[in-house]
Amino acid sequence: MSKKELELVFEQLDKAAHFSGTILVSQDGEVICERAYGFASRQLNVPNVLGTKFHIASVTNYSL
Repeated sequence: MSKKELELVFEQLDKAAHFSGTILVSQDGEVICERAYGFASRQLNVPNVLGTKFHIASVTNYSL
């Protein structure tokens, strides 16, 4: 999948309010796509940026 195709998929998800976060896609050690989408805080209208820090517990599923 090309960078443009990846960006299109995530832009569509962002517009439909189905995705907020950051992505980094790499292949063979080379970064293909790195972008931030949506809001870090919808309540405060704060957009996500590449430097947004996320609480790990809020986005992971830990199991043994």
